[in-house]
Amino acid sequence: MRVVGIIAEYNPFHSGHAYHLAKAKQETGADFAVVVMSPDFVQRGEPAVFGKYTRAKMALLNGADLVLELPVCYASGSAEYFAQGAVSTLDGLGVVDVLCFGCEGTKADGTKEECGPEEARAARSGSDEPAGIFWKTAEVFNREPDAFSDSLRTQLARGVSFPKARELALSAWLESVGGAPLPEGFLREPNNILGIEYCRAILKFQSRMEILPIKRAGSGYHEERLGGRFCSATALRGELLTGKRSFIRGFIPDNLAGLYESASLCPAAADDFLPCFLQKLLADGSFEDILDISDGLAGRMRSLRYRCVGKTYEETAAFLSAKQLTKSHVRRAMLHLILGTGAAQTEQFRAGGPAYYAHVLGFCREASPLLHEIKLRGRLPLLTKNADAAGHLSDTGRAMLRQDFEASHLYRGIQALKYGTPFRSEYEMSPVVI
Repeated sequence: MRVVGIIAEYNPFHSGHAYHLAKAKQETGADFAVVVMSPDFVQRGEPAVFGKYTRAKMALLNGADLVLELPVCYASGSAEYFAQGAVSTLDGLGVVDVLCFGCEGTKADGTKEECGPEEARAARSGSDEPAGIFWKTAEVFNREPDAFSDSLRTQLARGVSFPKARELALSAWLESVGGAPLPEGFLREPNNILGIEYCRAILKFQSRMEILPIKRAGSGYHEERLGGRFCSATALRGELLTGKRSFIRGFIPDNLAGLYESASLCPAAADDFLPCFLQKLLADGSFEDILDISDGLAGRMRSLRYRCVGKTYEETAAFLSAKQLTKSHVRRAMLHLILGTGAAQTEQFRAGGPAYYAHVLGFCREASPLLHEIKLRGRLPLLTKNADAAGHLSDTGRAMLRQDFEASHLYRGIQALKYGTPFRSEYEMSPVVI
């Protein structure tokens, strides 16, 4: 049995995702595809436009065989912790052979290219082509050679933002050891950043998984307009949230038309959660115990909180951001304040695992051999019944699962209030079965 793992948000699922699933299976010769998917909140620091069970069903109808939930403390974290939570979940199943992810600009000359399974397997040995840049960068970031660290500190002291400083330091280090130059803009692409973090996590956990980067096809990650062979999830969300549902049919698999039609009647938007954010922002001004809220950001939030009133979620994130506080970081901090995600508890989660369970959102009936193999070889409890899931976990695992459930309850509670939809708790939910 050969199994490919995919880490995704599917926010929302579209034809490009279906292409990636099919390509991943084809290139790896996999019998099954396991997806670790973000829950009801995503790494942008926002709610997913559709709920997690809906997105899991969309994936299962288009090539996924098993969809697992990424705990919310990782799904809403930085790229490093997002990757650690997802990779440790896949590795903990004991059956995943290859991790397949989207990438851009992997060649040394900056041109786009995808690589096949043979090149991906060879890359760990130090090859420059084309997955090797992911492994090399991951090794540098994990080992932090003195020359790299010194260069990074120098750039930061000059007031350069951390992402730019890290790119400059990495380029200098690669050149100093006679390696191929870093492709132009390589560290500015979200997919590439995640790919590097996946490799760092694989090395950190000493996983046997190999990697297969597959070039993005169609629109760019941040493209806000529908168009091209495959549209971006950003563009699709924009259409859904402005009610232009008639324009999306050409960018989603045909078999999802009915599911999209029903789900798009009640999409979730970041602004729906503004009252929750403002209530905590205006309450007492104590934010330092919340994940991703540093002393500097806490000070800005205290001094600017009254001026945040009347702004949208995105405007608030931009208003609170600063040179050393990116808007994406601020958005995640805002979400952590909404969810009450404590820094100390999250550090406890990360230090002790980081994965404590594999929570099943859905599976295909034909994947029973896969589930059987996971039960034989996996290190993680496979949770399929929410009502009694806590009984299979340690105290720390139960605390993490409770955090996941509470986040989903808030998500569906806001939806119920806005759209008048019935509320169902996690204890009433069951995995999607296709």
